[in-house]
Amino acid sequence: MAKLNPCLKNLGSSIAPKNRRGHLYIKAEDAEIKQIMLDLSVDKKTAKSYRYSIRGWSQNDYKDVRKFQSTGIADYGLKDPSIGQSKRIEEFIKKSQSFEGEIYRGIKGIDIRKNFANMNVGDMVDMQGTSSWTSKYSKALKHSQVIDRGQEINGVVFKLKKTKSGTSITHISAFPQEGEVIASESSRFKLVKTPKVVTDIEENIYLEVIVEEIL
Repeated sequence: MAKLNPCLKNLGSSIAPKNRRGHLYIKAEDAEIKQIMLDLSVDKKTAKSYRYSIRGWSQNDYKDVRKFQSTGIADYGLKDPSIGQSKRIEEFIKKSQSFEGEIYRGIKGIDIRKNFANMNVGDMVDMQGTSSWTSKYSKALKHSQVIDRGQEINGVVFKLKKTKSGTSITHISAFPQEGEVIASESSRFKLVKTPKVVTDIEENIYLEVIVEEIL
């Protein structure tokens, strides 16, 4: 029997894990598509398009989608134009079950914090497109933070006790640990309490804005 070239000894072991990972990813993708078909009563083609759009949103496409929604300008550099992606995401939200429980949204910026501090009960907030929320307070707080001269400064954390349109995308997201919930671009949010500066138990200071969703 011919001896195996030492340079090729580990070739099989180095390739196999990669193949296994690819196989597991495809299985997971198929399972997600089947679950969307079941949950939303849609065909496979539609379920695949929803998954593609939601997964893209959870990675980086949300910037282009929200840009299109707020300005009407589509970024045609995307494989899937923003206009189509926006439409599918909104369809997915409308067909999906609303999330049960309190959700949060963190926004960076000292100026934004100052602007919201001057708002009153009953004032309306437009998120300017499909908005990303989370079921995890700590994640919203992190998204509200900026570093200024070596210090962490928090902006605004919105709190919504009950969402009407928001739906969880944790089961499809590329980052399920974010606990992401997305709310419709058609939603508006009304202040139900005067915004106030809050210091939590870990001494994070932020402006708390409690809202209710208006469809």
